[in-house]
Amino acid sequence: MKKLLIGICLSFMLVGTASAGPPSPMCWWWAPDAETITCASNACTEDMKNDIHFLVSEGGAEVNADTLTLNDGSDVGEIHHFVLKTESDAGDTVVVDTAKQVQWTDCTFAEVGDSCTLIWDGTNWHMLSSFGL
Repeated sequence: MKKLLIGICLSFMLVGTASAGPPSPMCWWWAPDAETITCASNACTEDMKNDIHFLVSEGGAEVNADTLTLNDGSDVGEIHHFVLKTESDAGDTVVVDTAKQVQWTDCTFAEVGDSCTLIWDGTNWHMLSSFGL
């Protein structure tokens, strides 16, 4: 199984000290976890513990919008990536909504591959990027 791995490496050198060569880098690595979310009804709230969320429309007989409510973040800088993975019925949409957003209303996913990335600032959710919305 392949897994996304994100890393950052920084090199530090103290000014005014003698060095026998280039400084050794310090590296930090992050491997985000993903989950698939399917709203079994037209409205749901998930306890999202992962960073990447693949959304699946509910697929009921009626054409409708499934609304996923995003609660407040737990840590400043918390990031959530949402991607519509499966549209169960043509015309179905999945809406990610929250009561605390800045400069956006909601993320409405209508086509497979639509995506958005949100970040929590301690008070509100901000949209960092979107595709197809």
